[in-house]
Amino acid sequence: MHEYKLPLLVVEDEKAMLNLYMRILSKDYHVLPALNGKEAFEVFQNNRDIAVVLTDVIMETDIAGIDLINRIVKIKPSTQFIIVSSAHEDSFIALQTLNGIASLPKPVDSLHLKMAIKSAFIRHRETVWLEEFKKQIRKAPWMETH
Repeated sequence: MHEYKLPLLVVEDEKAMLNLYMRILSKDYHVLPALNGKEAFEVFQNNRDIAVVLTDVIMETDIAGIDLINRIVKIKPSTQFIIVSSAHEDSFIALQTLNGIASLPKPVDSLHLKMAIKSAFIRHRETVWLEEFKKQIRKAPWMETH
């Protein structure tokens, strides 16, 4: 049994790539697939416990990868993202890393994909724990103002 029980949303507009991701990841994760940004956002709205989103950046749909990320972050900031793109430039990688979003070039090596996802689940768990810790600290008696 795998350590992580929270669902992983995988968004890819190329059906063959989506099927490949499903084959690679379904053994270890509860994978929820989506063929475009609109479908992915609907899946997210129906499964708010999604911890990690793997998404293509450039999709020929009404909601591109970055738009999807922005929408999800507004609802659930602890969600972790891994973006996959064939348009993978150094400046793009640096920008995404600064924003706490992992980035992988296409074609994705299955080992690197699995490592990135495992790391994203760990970051999610740490983010949730830290937010809970901050809430508890704010409730501490010494934090009360008189």
